[in-house]
Amino acid sequence: MLLSYIRITLRKILKSKSLSVISISGITAGLTLSILTMYYVLNEYSFENFHLKKDDIYRITVDWGMEGSRMQFAGSMPALGPAFKEALPEVLNAVRIRKEWNATLTDREDNLYKADNFFFADPEIFDIFTIKLKAGIPDEMLKEPYSVVISESVAERIFNDKNVIGKNLEYNDEVLKITGVFKDIPLNTHLKFDYIASFSTLYAMGKIPEMEWNSWGDDLTYLLLAGGCDCSALEGQMAKIMKTNLGEYLAERIKLSLQPLDQVHWNNELRGDVGPKGSPQYIYLFIVAASVILLIACFNYINISLSGYLDRIKEIGIRKVIGAKRSQIAFQYLLETFIIILTSFFFSLILADFLTDPFFNFLRAVKVLPGGVSSELAALVAAVILITIVFSGIYPSLYISRFSVVNIINGKYSAGKGKLTIRKLFVVIQYAVSVTLIILVLLISRQINYMKNSDLGFHKEKRILLHFPYNDEIIQKKYHLLRNELNKHPSVLNVSSAYSLPGLNSMMNISVNEEGNDENSKTLQALPADIGIIPTLGLELAEGRDFDEQIISDFQESIILNKKAVKTLELEKAIGSRLIIPGGDKPRTVIGVVKDFHLQSMRRNINPLVIYPDPSMMLTIIVEYSSDNPSEALAAIKSVWTGIIPEKEYSFSFLEDKYDLLYLKEERTAQLLTGFSVIAIIISSLGLFGISSLLVNGRKKETGVRKILGASPRNLFLIYMKDFMAMVLISNIIAWPTAGYIIDLWLTGFAYKTDVAWWIFVISAISCFSIAILTTFGKVSGLVNMNPVDTLRNE
Repeated sequence: MLLSYIRITLRKILKSKSLSVISISGITAGLTLSILTMYYVLNEYSFENFHLKKDDIYRITVDWGMEGSRMQFAGSMPALGPAFKEALPEVLNAVRIRKEWNATLTDREDNLYKADNFFFADPEIFDIFTIKLKAGIPDEMLKEPYSVVISESVAERIFNDKNVIGKNLEYNDEVLKITGVFKDIPLNTHLKFDYIASFSTLYAMGKIPEMEWNSWGDDLTYLLLAGGCDCSALEGQMAKIMKTNLGEYLAERIKLSLQPLDQVHWNNELRGDVGPKGSPQYIYLFIVAASVILLIACFNYINISLSGYLDRIKEIGIRKVIGAKRSQIAFQYLLETFIIILTSFFFSLILADFLTDPFFNFLRAVKVLPGGVSSELAALVAAVILITIVFSGIYPSLYISRFSVVNIINGKYSAGKGKLTIRKLFVVIQYAVSVTLIILVLLISRQINYMKNSDLGFHKEKRILLHFPYNDEIIQKKYHLLRNELNKHPSVLNVSSAYSLPGLNSMMNISVNEEGNDENSKTLQALPADIGIIPTLGLELAEGRDFDEQIISDFQESIILNKKAVKTLELEKAIGSRLIIPGGDKPRTVIGVVKDFHLQSMRRNINPLVIYPDPSMMLTIIVEYSSDNPSEALAAIKSVWTGIIPEKEYSFSFLEDKYDLLYLKEERTAQLLTGFSVIAIIISSLGLFGISSLLVNGRKKETGVRKILGASPRNLFLIYMKDFMAMVLISNIIAWPTAGYIIDLWLTGFAYKTDVAWWIFVISAISCFSIAILTTFGKVSGLVNMNPVDTLRNE
C-alpha cells in the first residue's frame, strides 16, 4: 500500500509541475537559510570548546573611570596574576599573556617579515590552556628570558624542519632561543598562537613598567579557579587587594571583573582585546529571519496545496466509496508533504554547501567547524525537517480528507468566497512580514547614509594613515625627520600624528581636575597628538589658538579641550584655565577650544576630550594630500618612508575607509535584511499565486453567472482584485506598528534619532501592492475573460 501511495504522489507532482516547483522552491529557500543559520550559530558557539578546563578559566577585565565616562579594558595590571595566585586560595593558577602587534622576524635568508599571532606568556599557560606539545618540557620552555615556543606549521615554514629545538629566531633585533614546538592551535579561539615567547623577556627588555599595579591595557590575565568558586565573592577579595596596593584614589576608579572564557568571543566592547569576535546581533537576526522565512514557506506550501484540492475532490469521493478511511486519505496527503519537503531538503543541502563560504566571507566570520555533518548539526536539521513536515502537512491533510461522500456528490465542496479565511490569514501574515522587512531596510539605509554623510566635525577625505612603531625608541627619534621630509613634497598639505584617530580603536581616558580643585576630578578622553593635528584633521577652533611649534612651552604646558570637556569640567572661562593631567610635572594651560567632533562612530555620544602634545604616544601618522590622484601622494610617502626607516614595514590606509568601517555591521545588516526581504516577498507572492489559483478553480461558475447577468470583464476584475488588495492593505496595517516598535529598539543608542519618514511607509505599501497585482493579474484576467459557457460547465 505504501508503494501505491508513493506512486500516486509522484504522479500528482508530475501532473502539477508548476505548483510542485513553486512549493519545492519555497521550502528549499527556507531550509537553506535554516541550515546556514544553524551552521553559523554552532560555529560561533564552538569558540574555546577545545580547552579541557574551559569552565574554570576566567579573564580579569578592568573597568576604569568615573560615572558617565568609563572605559573597559581586556588587559589588566601585570602584577595581578602572581599576586592573586599567592593571596587567594580559590585561584589555582594564573597566567599573563601579551600580544605583540608589531613583531618582525628575520628568517634563514635574512628576509624581514611581520609575524602575526606573536605572544608573550608565563610558563603557566600550558597548565591552564590546552596546548598540545610536539617537543619540549612544559615547566621549562618559557622559564628563561629570550626563549620562545613555536607552532608546528611555523617550524615547517621557516626552518623546513620539525626538529628545531635549540635554534634561534631574530625578533625585533633580539635573539630568541626555540625551546619547544606545539601543534597548531585550532581557529576557534581568541588566542591563536603561532609564537609564544617567555613573559620574562618583557622584563629583560624593559617593557614592563616599574609600577606594575598602575599600568593596564596590554597584559591579559587569566585565572584557573577551583570548581564551584563564587565569582562575586572572589571579586570582592580582589578589590581589597587592589585597594591595598593602589591606594584609595585609584581603587575607587577601578573595578575588576571575572569574565568566563566562553564569553570572551561575544564581548566587542573591551579595549585592547584580541581575536575574532562574534556578533549576538547576527545570531538573533539569523535565527529570527530563518524561522520567519521557513514559516512563510510553510504557509505558502499550505496555500498551494489547498489550491489544487478541487481537482482531486472526485478522487477523494471515489476512494471513500470503495472503503478508504479518513486516516488513510490524510496519510496520503501527509506522505505527499513528506516527499515534497524531503526533495526540498536535498536541494537545500546542495545550496547550503555552495553558499557556506560566501556567507562566512560576507559576515567576515571565521569558519572553524570542520567540513561534513556534525552530530549537533544533524540533530538540529532533523528537528527542523520534522517540524516543517508536521506544520506543513497536518492542516492540508486533515482539511482535504474531511469531506464526506454525500457532500461531494451534492457538490457542497466549493472553496469560493468565505471559504478561504485561514489561507487568507496566511497570506496576510506573509505580506506583513515582507512589508516590515522593507521598512527596516529603508530605515537602516537612511540611518547609515545620515551617519556617513553628516557633518562629523572633521574632514575624512584625502587623509592617509600610516602605522608608526612608536614603541621602538630608535624609530621614535626619526619621527620628526620623517614628518619634515613628508611636508616638503608638493602633494602633501599637512602631516601630524596622534595616539588615536577616527576609525581606530585606540582610546585612552585620563583623570583631569582644575588646579586647586583636587576633589572634583573628571574622566576625560585623552588624545595625545603632535602639533599640527588640528589643521591636519580639519578641526575648527571655537575659541583660543592652536599649538605653535615656535612656542616651546606648548609642548609641555598647553592643552586644548573640546566644547564637551569645557562643559564637563564646569569651566566658566576655558581659555587660561589651569588643569592637572596625569604624567605632568605641573598644571597645563588651556590655550584653545575646538568644536565637538566624532572621534568614534555616531552610535556613541561625543566624549569630553583633552588634546595635548606627547611625542611618546604617536601611534598613527596622518597625512593630508592635495592631489585628486592619491597614487601620486602614496608614491611620495612610500619613497620618504623607505628612505628614512627601511627596517620597518610600510603600510597605509585611508581615513575615510577606516571611519566608514565603523558602520560595517549596520551596512551588512541592511544588506542581509534586503536579501531576507527579497526571499520573503518571493515566497509570499508564490502564496498569493496559490490563492489566485484557488480563486480560478472556485469561482468559475460565479463568473459565468455574473457575465450572463451583464457584468463586464472590467467590473469582474475589480471585484476579484479587491479581495487581494484588501489582504495586502491589512498586511500593511499590521506591519507599520510592528516596524515602528522594532525601529524604536533599533535607534536606541544612535546619535541620530527620528521618526520614520512618511515616504518609507508609502514606498513599502506601493512595493507590496505592485507585487501583489503582478502576481495575481494573470490568473484573474484569465478568469474574467473566459467564455461564460466554459465557466458553467460541470468541472
